[in-house]
Amino acid sequence: MSIKIKRNEAGNCITFEGSSNPVYWNSCLSGEIDSSNGTLVNIINDIRTVQSGTPFYEFFRIPYTEFLDADGNSFANSSDAVAYINQEANVLEATLAGFLNLENVSGTNDKVDLTSVTSQEKIGGGIKFTAGSDIECGQPVFYNYSSSGVVTAVSAGTLPLQHDYIGIALKTVTSGQSVNVLTKGLVTARRTTTYLTSSETVILNNTSNNTIRNLTNSTTFVDSGDTGGDYTSNENYSITFDAQQGYTINISVTDFRFEHTTYRMYDRLGVQGSNDGVNFTNLTVQWLQKSATSTPTWSDSFFGSNAWNSTGSDNGYIFPKSTSRALLIGGVPNNTFPATINTSYRYIRFYFRSDSSTNQDGWDMTLTPNTPYSSNVESVAEGTTLYLDSNDFTKVTTDDTSQILVGYCAYNNADNDSIFLRI
Repeated sequence: MSIKIKRNEAGNCITFEGSSNPVYWNSCLSGEIDSSNGTLVNIINDIRTVQSGTPFYEFFRIPYTEFLDADGNSFANSSDAVAYINQEANVLEATLAGFLNLENVSGTNDKVDLTSVTSQEKIGGGIKFTAGSDIECGQPVFYNYSSSGVVTAVSAGTLPLQHDYIGIALKTVTSGQSVNVLTKGLVTARRTTTYLTSSETVILNNTSNNTIRNLTNSTTFVDSGDTGGDYTSNENYSITFDAQQGYTINISVTDFRFEHTTYRMYDRLGVQGSNDGVNFTNLTVQWLQKSATSTPTWSDSFFGSNAWNSTGSDNGYIFPKSTSRALLIGGVPNNTFPATINTSYRYIRFYFRSDSSTNQDGWDMTLTPNTPYSSNVESVAEGTTLYLDSNDFTKVTTDDTSQILVGYCAYNNADNDSIFLRI
């Protein structure tokens, strides 16, 4: 007996010509190699299996030699036969017909802990494959084309030779087993969790210029001369600190000194805040100063082009000449330093500019979250582009070294070596 496997696109079904059970709807069958005899093939009805709670076989222990492809060709082995059955019985276009229902989906409720589970629910659309290699739940998988034309899903090969990305596997399987792959929707993917240090010293110099730094529980922030020297001439730097979602930044100012005169701020450190990381606003602090202009890096003249202590030059965003001058301006808590600025902003951006002449000590301050971090897991901002990890092909990463885009972060919590993403 020969059973020819043919795809009927018009009927959205698969037919087994020559058998007593010839026609089945798309996406209801899975082929597998029989566990007791590697030359035999079983075909499971997935829908009836779910309904009954036990495996329901449409074809059981059939020699792979009895199956033919649509053109009447035989299969070289049982693996090729199973792969062909799964390929023809589960077609993407039918799986993704209509709208994906993502109502009531959230990272809080739907992200899974991939360190403790081996499968996850489908939230979106996908394709069923035969695994061409061992695959872990949550890993990116790729097309693999055999010499006989059979398509399987495998881990990425040596980059960049194999980069035909399919999606994220929804179950841990071994080679030869069926695997469902999410190709569009929301899913938890494997990623190595990274951790914030409990403390850090950040020096504003050419290396840290124009960077974004995640805040720690105690981030010391100093000028290019560090705590023992002066900043240098002709510096024009900026840096942004991110307290992470749900937190804001407090600034504890220990000491500072800049080249200012009665009417000019030749060297100046200014600060802005933001809660979205895009739109930044000048701080308003009683003992900081205002410039004649409101846009970074600001004019070197005080507000109204008047003296430092003129009306309107306080309640600003640029640090005064020194702690002594700040005390004269007024408003320093308890009239002493260190003094704390509670910014109420998630993001803080500093701008520093020095001229070509006299240099001073600069600044020494400590940045902290408004509430200490109970966990030092480093979050990933929603919308961040995620790539195949070139160091571990079973994972994704924010590092774009592989240049293979996998999806976009859909939930900032990145603990348990897992991340919730959109494909």
